[in-house]
Amino acid sequence: MVLEKIKRVIARRSRKVIEDKTLIPAAVLVLLYKKTNELYLLFTRRTNKVASHKGEISFPGGVREHNKEPSEATALREAAEEVGIVPGQVEILGLLDDCVTVSTNYVITPVVGFSPYPLQFQINPEEVEEIIEIPFAFFQSVFRQRRAVLSGSSSEPFTFQYKNHHIWGATARIIAQFLELLEE
Repeated sequence: MVLEKIKRVIARRSRKVIEDKTLIPAAVLVLLYKKTNELYLLFTRRTNKVASHKGEISFPGGVREHNKEPSEATALREAAEEVGIVPGQVEILGLLDDCVTVSTNYVITPVVGFSPYPLQFQINPEEVEEIIEIPFAFFQSVFRQRRAVLSGSSSEPFTFQYKNHHIWGATARIIAQFLELLEE
């Protein structure tokens, strides 16, 4: 099963941790869930009211409240605040490599989770413009096609276009790293 493979792959590797006091620590929830017998990833489009990354598509997440807060707690807290995800209904599968945002100086820890429960979203209108649900298989297909075309060259940054949703930047890099791990 895909979830067991994800757990196994994440658990057996050394994670790249970026410890730089000049960067703002944050975490996002890379949430997988079943919908109509298919695995989906959850994204949000940020409002124009938020301080940074206005209107961008991202995973639910945000800044750590204090230095001792684990990344998993940050990601679950922020997902609860932004879209109403119940933390107790999310199984944490593991952490991906830290990722730095180019223009806003965040160091993001991606927390991969799975929810077997039907999701009931509760959008925080101050932070989230819309919820975007994208089949995981879409990303796997696009990633394989792109890797075949680029023949291993990774000089060009990843972007994903799903219908009218353009995913780029740190979010696209997190997706690409996740997919690359699963392809190994």
